[in-house]
Amino acid sequence: MCSSDLGLSGTPFGGNEPNDSSGILRYVRVEYAGRILSADNELNIVTMNGLGRGTTADHVQAHMGLDDACEWFGGTINMKYLVCDGGADDQLDYQLGTVANVQYAFAQQTSLSLDAAGSHGFEGDNNENGFDFQPRSAPNFCNVTVVGCKDQGGNCNVDSTGALLRRGTAGQFWKSI
Repeated sequence: MCSSDLGLSGTPFGGNEPNDSSGILRYVRVEYAGRILSADNELNIVTMNGLGRGTTADHVQAHMGLDDACEWFGGTINMKYLVCDGGADDQLDYQLGTVANVQYAFAQQTSLSLDAAGSHGFEGDNNENGFDFQPRSAPNFCNVTVVGCKDQGGNCNVDSTGALLRRGTAGQFWKSI
């Protein structure tokens, strides 16, 4: 797989080892990150590219940035205690064969940062180039709270939803509001 949604074109990511460890990300706050490079070519606050379940990621916050708060491009990572707030686009976004597990997450949109219509709490896709491509995105989200920004004014009152799930995605959402 290659990613063009990360400011890179033709750059491979991920791998064939679902138990791979890319290290430890613990008690980390990333704020005021991300960048719009060109149309449909942005950098997120926190991006996870094909991270294996051997990677440790917990107590992570993605705060106030110029695109998605957290986005997964493939991978089998297990994450817990995740906060995604104030991303200008989607708060929790996944695609390209993501089968991650996320437990205990909080996501919040705010009129202070939301950039335009089509910004969602969750945005989930399999693959825009082939809805049945394998591996199929099928993440599990458990104990997640998503708070929208309805009635805050600005871009919060336009076409945004709690969850936009499309393009062949699978997955499960448990004990979440």
